[in-house]
Amino acid sequence: MKCKKISIAFSFDGNLINKLKYSWKILKNNFNINYISKNNCQPHISLCAGSIKEIDLEKLTIKLKELKFRKFKIRSPGAGIFISEKPIIFIRWETNSFIRNYRQLIKSKTRKFFIKKNFYTTDNLWTPRSAIAYKDTSYANLESIFNRLKFLFMKHTVEVNCILLIDCSKNKEIIIKKIKLI
Repeated sequence: MKCKKISIAFSFDGNLINKLKYSWKILKNNFNINYISKNNCQPHISLCAGSIKEIDLEKLTIKLKELKFRKFKIRSPGAGIFISEKPIIFIRWETNSFIRNYRQLIKSKTRKFFIKKNFYTTDNLWTPRSAIAYKDTSYANLESIFNRLKFLFMKHTVEVNCILLIDCSKNKEIIIKKIKLI
């Protein structure tokens, strides 16, 4: 039985996407930080993740298409930092009723497909965020990074317009399906 590590995520378009991609260039060129930019398919908000049987991918896609979610706006107070062995820099998102309710519905409708769930997308640990830097960061240059990325440490609003089905089985994420919201 072949399995794939899958993430179900929301994606968004607009000016913030360009700012995030620009921040990845700054991090790579000035700080040699590129784990996320090299391995991430695009900025997104992961909702749930885990391992599923490869033969169930099409059924999972059909189930997600049946949901027919509407586009919605979500706000961010700006970038944040998780304190861990190596700091994680990310965009924080509000947990509004749309993202909370849509996430719960996606989880309940897709639960049977997941053989094993990703620990970080369990309810008690999940927070809506979009990664900017992870794994190759350090505390030594955090102040310099903050000064170069000040444009991310402010309020942002985006329109969530797609559900992404992302294959995380290999080092680089690959978008398998993109389901547009109505």
